[in-house]
Amino acid sequence: MSLLISESIGFKIKNLREYLNISQKSLCEGVCSQAYISLVEKGDKNISADILFKLSRRLGVNINFFFEYYESQRDDYIQITMENIRSEVSKRNYTQVRSLIKNEKYNPLFSSSMHVQQFFKWHEGICEFHLGEDRDKALSLMDEALGMEYTTKNNYSERELEILLSKAIIVAEKDILASIEIFEEIIHGLSLILRISDNKIPIRIYYNYSRILTKNKEYEKSNQFAKKGIILNKKHHFMYLLGELYFQIALNYQKSKNFIRVKEYYILAEQVFNILNDEQSKNILYDVFKDIHEITTP
Repeated sequence: MSLLISESIGFKIKNLREYLNISQKSLCEGVCSQAYISLVEKGDKNISADILFKLSRRLGVNINFFFEYYESQRDDYIQITMENIRSEVSKRNYTQVRSLIKNEKYNPLFSSSMHVQQFFKWHEGICEFHLGEDRDKALSLMDEALGMEYTTKNNYSERELEILLSKAIIVAEKDILASIEIFEEIIHGLSLILRISDNKIPIRIYYNYSRILTKNKEYEKSNQFAKKGIILNKKHHFMYLLGELYFQIALNYQKSKNFIRVKEYYILAEQVFNILNDEQSKNILYDVFKDIHEITTP
């Protein structure tokens, strides 16, 4: 069993645990004894690598969080497969996603990893919703995926927030208020994450929450979250969902009959879609804002 120098690691574990309001008992349940974690936090005991890994999962952070310098050692094949699945989801090619999961799900390289199996379960739920049109089964798969995490009831990992986001979108099809409750849980969980490794996740959350709030006629609040997504795009020099965020704000101003601001954000959305050569989104924009399109078209 490999041991790690624990003085600084124990300090970080204690700080993060207390920040998340997690007791020593809850943190170490099923992992190690409370006496063990107490000694580690005091710097009086070295911690084993396998226990640190389990504790990092429960705290919702990557194990690298506890090291100042590190090299990420991911298996290329697993990483490429997961990236391919995410790519096909972004293209809405759910048939291909289902095929990729079916081909790899029982591969020993994947089946031995709970983290990867959770990823598959999550995406099986996405496919079930879009292909099988079985909302209840899709939600059940999402809940199974959430149950495979190591975090506590006080915090969420980035992966869990993404799964909850998928769940909130599905729930919104029939129950807007229930979806909003999930989004509020997501926003709270997001606020507790000290370091986001994928800065597109908050943008994706803000955009989808904005959409749901618009459906619930909460136009001002919807704009607030859409603007949060725009600010993050500018901060990180992204154009991720930027046109869609401008579109959402224009839609909110249209529904609240603030037509001067509608034109402002319509033009911004159009500019982004032109830069990205996104003809499909541009056509949707023109269709929704026909009057403005006719005025602004030479």
